[in-house]
Amino acid sequence: MDKFELINISKSFSSTNNGLMNESLVLDNISFNIEPCTITSILGPSGCGKSTLLNIMAGFIKPTKGSAKFNGDEIISTNPARVVIFQEYGLFDWKTVQGNIEFGLKAKNFPTKERQALVKKYIDLVHLQGAEDKYPSELSGGMKQRAAIARAIAVEPECLLMDEPFGALDSQTRNIIQDEILAIWREIKNTIVSITHNIDEAVYLSDRIIVLSKIPSRVILDIQTNLNRPRKPEIRLSNEFREIHDLIWQTLRNEIQII
Repeated sequence: MDKFELINISKSFSSTNNGLMNESLVLDNISFNIEPCTITSILGPSGCGKSTLLNIMAGFIKPTKGSAKFNGDEIISTNPARVVIFQEYGLFDWKTVQGNIEFGLKAKNFPTKERQALVKKYIDLVHLQGAEDKYPSELSGGMKQRAAIARAIAVEPECLLMDEPFGALDSQTRNIIQDEILAIWREIKNTIVSITHNIDEAVYLSDRIIVLSKIPSRVILDIQTNLNRPRKPEIRLSNEFREIHDLIWQTLRNEIQII
């Protein structure tokens, strides 16, 4: 069974201008399935509705038309099996790194001993040893994102939905955390769907890449990367990597009409 099944998804938003109601179509008849234990990236021009699509998959909003399913069931609301990581980190300022990571585990009533073991496991996985008692204000951007990732995966969700999670990071930190995401994925083998503007990141992380058009958004490219795993940084120098990168760039370039 596919993790996600999106069938003819369309989404419109209403607005009022001078007393007149206007409908703006953002997503237009989008369909695709996502297999379990895979990494899929979704790219597209700025403002094309990528985050809107992810919010439908998360259960934050409903499509205007069409159907979104997770494990065969209609997505009608949020679910702890689908956890979202945002660009803004979303950490609780008044909690330490450990307190942030164990928040979801407490909410799910994990016993203390098991909760402590899981917190240690994921602190180790994201290389935050020694920062357990620090507050978000004491952390760098990269450390904040590591804490946000650890908090999300500590509850061991079936699916991790990432909305530009590395967008605020410098390129060096971004590359390091990409490798950490891949290491975590190899460990827990969940399903990852990532929204990104970064083509290099999408090719490096993903099994599959879906490219959306400008609004009203539709799927204009859907490709498997077929690059060997485990991925190592030098794969970026391979002909296969460059061919996929260039195909995606040309598709986006044509779509936004860059000359």
